[in-house]
Amino acid sequence: ENEFSLGKSGVMINPGSTEDIENAVINLIRHPKLMLKYSILAKKAVEKFSWDKVARIEERFLKDYFLKTNKETAV
Repeated sequence: ENEFSLGKSGVMINPGSTEDIENAVINLIRHPKLMLKYSILAKKAVEKFSWDKVARIEERFLKDYFLKTNKETAV
């Protein structure tokens, strides 16, 4: 289970179905507390994937890789 599990941070619909989209929107309008809950949880889920965090992870990986490569080459 993760942030994108069914019902955790949003509504699962068939994107090709206008009826599904319509029903999901109407349901959220009728249930503002549910809409607020999904908004908060979706924002938290998306924050885990910010470009700053991805860049830091990538930078750490590259530094570790090149340090290891340089040590192996120096031997």
